[in-house]
Amino acid sequence: MIYIIYNYINLTNGIEAIPKLQGDYRFIRIQSTICEQKNWDRLIQDLDYDFLMNLALGHKCIVYDFGARKPVPRAMYQGLEFVKYVLNRRWLD
Repeated sequence: MIYIIYNYINLTNGIEAIPKLQGDYRFIRIQSTICEQKNWDRLIQDLDYDFLMNLALGHKCIVYDFGARKPVPRAMYQGLEFVKYVLNRRWLD
């Protein structure tokens, strides 16, 4: 199976990765405040359809983000991990 790699920039701190990326990139918004509030329904509802479709088609999606005060932002270690869990349960269980 041939898959395509898609680069997603998480707004707003992820834009720091743009100068380092070669080729095309897209945007996604996984908000750390939604993760802090544990508002999981909203986190899933707010996901970009382009991102979800590329995941569903089996493409590799890389999300870039930089923490304001932490090396790994909450949106990545909590939000993106929750998204992976939910999609694996829903699509592959």
